[in-house]
Amino acid sequence: MLCIFKNAVHRFSLRINFSLINTLVLFNRTIQWSILLQKKIN
Repeated sequence: MLCIFKNAVHRFSLRINFSLINTLVLFNRTIQWSILLQKKIN
């Protein structure tokens, strides 16, 4: 019973970590794009 619970928690935390990493990557790309656009405008 405890093993199943641990597995569920592990999967859940993995999913959260994955979404967090994806969000960070998107955020970084957005910042890079805005910097590039500003350079082009200037």
